[in-house]
Amino acid sequence: MTMKLRSTLGLFLLSYFRFFAKLQLRKNRRAITIGITGSYGKTSARLALYTILSSRARVKHSRHANSETGLPLNILGLQAHTYSSLDWLRLALFAPLKLLTNWEKYDYYIAEMGVDSPLPPKNMQYLLTILRPEVGIILNAAPVHTQAFDSLVLDREPARKLAKLTSAIAREKFKLALSVDSKGLVVAPIGQKEFAEYFAKVQARLLTFGKSSSATLRIISSHLSVKGYLTKFSYQGNIYSLALKDIAPPGFSDTLLACVLTAAGLGVPVSHSLNALSDYRPPKGRMRLFSGKNDSHIIDSSYNANPATMLEALKVLHQLAGRKRKIAVLGDMQELGTLSKSSHKALASQIVKYADQAILYGEETTKHTFPLLEKMNFPVRHFTDFPSLAKELSLLSKPGSWFLVKGSQNKIYLERAVEVLLKDKKDIANLCRRGKYWDRRRK
Repeated sequence: MTMKLRSTLGLFLLSYFRFFAKLQLRKNRRAITIGITGSYGKTSARLALYTILSSRARVKHSRHANSETGLPLNILGLQAHTYSSLDWLRLALFAPLKLLTNWEKYDYYIAEMGVDSPLPPKNMQYLLTILRPEVGIILNAAPVHTQAFDSLVLDREPARKLAKLTSAIAREKFKLALSVDSKGLVVAPIGQKEFAEYFAKVQARLLTFGKSSSATLRIISSHLSVKGYLTKFSYQGNIYSLALKDIAPPGFSDTLLACVLTAAGLGVPVSHSLNALSDYRPPKGRMRLFSGKNDSHIIDSSYNANPATMLEALKVLHQLAGRKRKIAVLGDMQELGTLSKSSHKALASQIVKYADQAILYGEETTKHTFPLLEKMNFPVRHFTDFPSLAKELSLLSKPGSWFLVKGSQNKIYLERAVEVLLKDKKDIANLCRRGKYWDRRRK
């Protein structure tokens, strides 16, 4: 099949699934659609908001779906298995049948809306042709998937380019907020300067969260320990505390409290939301703590990585491990485009500050991070094939050691490194990317 024919067929399928998804949405006309976007934290926010709202109403949410294909399939009640040509044929045949057989009722539909490009069909404008939420949640904007935005910024100086790319990403994501009409609700961070210029253009009721005294929900403090995560905040003159049993990065309070604020805007008391979140757990591969071999500890953040979340994870490693040996097992941060070189070079100084030893995996860390660490005489080794990495990791699990495992999902798949380090192999079921499809991709 030629590239042009493949592209034409792909566009046809997108329009085809979108058509049936929009018809399916009409079956729940009174349901409130909630869209969540951000450079990171979307899945955590979706699960947190689902936890809150499902305790009071019927809720559907976009599990494993935030894209131009995933969203319409989720709306229809379909899911791709192998992403092969036969699988897409199966989905195409079942799409119209779902209009006759899928009569799922719900009061809320929570949809992750991922933006990977400023161009259709991977931009926000295209996703808004599938569904137009009554509630829009903007979590953050960070230099993630910058490769697709490179063409918008001609400036080659790394710091200026980073700032301009972040602004371009923020502009694309905030289109969700600007699409919500005057009867709707928008929840957004007040502390991120890239969003500030757009606030005045929001037609909907706007609620803000952040550390600023002018925020609708103000974050007062956050505390992390091996026993869990505690954050204090104020809302409408009252002081509240949210306690989690799991660890979390410093900025995680923003994600959860954005959901508490959204629920409050929908009429759910803050006390009810906090009670619902008391047993909340982060998604697999996002800062989960496991026991490792020989009484070591593993911080599993293997699902994905970008410059912002990499720095946060290293800070968590440093804080939790204290004086214990801190080993950063880090893979490439992918899809950064022209920012890849400067981002991976900057990673070296962060590793030196927050870790005692580094194990690097992938071409970008090998090319840009490793030479700088080696020049500083920092204990570091690098690998480009997983069997060699696994062999090295099997020798490093010593009593009291702390491991941080983090890397991008495309080609890196460092959940495999967590598997090597685990004390109890039953915990493998609690790692990210499980199933036959991912087993094939990891080979």
